[in-house]
Amino acid sequence: MKKRIDFFQKLTRTDVRDVIFFLTVPPEEAVDRIERRIQAESSGKSSSLRPKWKHMHENVEDLTNIQNEYDSALEEIKRRANPKIITIDTSDRSQEEVSTYVTDVLKACLEKKRITPIPVFTAS
Repeated sequence: MKKRIDFFQKLTRTDVRDVIFFLTVPPEEAVDRIERRIQAESSGKSSSLRPKWKHMHENVEDLTNIQNEYDSALEEIKRRANPKIITIDTSDRSQEEVSTYVTDVLKACLEKKRITPIPVFTAS
């Protein structure tokens, strides 16, 4: 894992950030969500602009292995930089709840550091 993270840092030319959000969901729930999205699209109830299909790794066994790899990566990152890692189980949370929580935490972090975010849009 150490070599993977070293490579990623060289590739992206970035250091570990102060805060890392790790969104997680049990693999069984992830597979269920994937299947519901595919079904919604095939019935014409999807707002997606691209077709959905099940990828080879989108099964409980592979998703469990992937989750274990992420856990290993986060442990390595903790050893290196000790960032604040916030794990969010998204099982019973809407996308809006998760994004609001992440936004609130980031705002609090910026205020603590007294960093003023640069506005994306400016009023004229």
